[in-house]
Amino acid sequence: MDPSVDPEHRAAEARSGLVTGALMLATVAGELVALWLAARCGHRVLFDRVTVAKCTGALPALDGPVVQGVPH
Repeated sequence: MDPSVDPEHRAAEARSGLVTGALMLATVAGELVALWLAARCGHRVLFDRVTVAKCTGALPALDGPVVQGVPH
């Protein structure tokens, strides 16, 4: 059966498109919130808080992917 006609293939493509759209929307929303926080609190305060949170381990996601055996 041709993948372009298979209903399961089309449903998977539709779901992947929705997930991609949701991730793009979340990224733009995060950027707008970061700009608002920088304008409200000042960029130095925001930078200091993120640095402290990262150093204390509160933001481990900013360290990048963790792959065993590969230094980052």
